[in-house]
Amino acid sequence: MNQEKATFTPPEAATCPTPTTKANFFIALTPKQVTEHYPQLTESEGVLANWRTQKKGPKYYKVGNKILYRPTDIEDYMFSCPVLTIDSVR
Repeated sequence: MNQEKATFTPPEAATCPTPTTKANFFIALTPKQVTEHYPQLTESEGVLANWRTQKKGPKYYKVGNKILYRPTDIEDYMFSCPVLTIDSVR
């Protein structure tokens, strides 16, 4: 009898979810990357540092001595306080 061994063939291309897609991995941005990717939030790392000491701003994570932000947390913070106008509530 000729027995063949089963072999594993990995997929040719894996799709990477966008930063706002929830997945089983953690996409993290440093404060510098936050200012580069989200300049409409702030263009200063110092502002992010001040917000952290004042317990304001988007959620962040402290891993060892590094400060990290998830893109979903940045976007949630940015869009959490809409200004409603007369035309937007009609």
